[in-house]
Amino acid sequence: SDHNKSAIVEKRGIDRLIGLSARFADDPSVIQEVMYIISVLCLRSPDHASRAMEAGAGDLAIQAMHTFPASQQLQKNACLMIRNLVVRNPENRKILLENGVEQIIRKARKSHGTCKDAATDALRDLGLANYNL
Repeated sequence: SDHNKSAIVEKRGIDRLIGLSARFADDPSVIQEVMYIISVLCLRSPDHASRAMEAGAGDLAIQAMHTFPASQQLQKNACLMIRNLVVRNPENRKILLENGVEQIIRKARKSHGTCKDAATDALRDLGLANYNL
């Protein structure tokens, strides 16, 4: 529920999730679940998306996608999280695009059929006109 998501964010839950991902930086299964949880916390919640970006969620997505290119579920969850970080927060689009997220998402889309829809949606919500190419 939105109330529960707000309670988690208010109690620094996103910061703790980012910390957890750092502790398990070599385990893609942990990182993919962290990103999934953050994507749920940010769904339809621009304030949560802002806090997630401040905590390092954008950097986490980019780094994880670079580090684990063969992990299909991680790539998909990263795309889902990126979408929720930017869909209602245009300021986050610029930050992620400047950090090279477009190329990483396009690579995941091309490499993994299971990522196609999530990657396309992320590219669209990043404001890219050619998101479907």
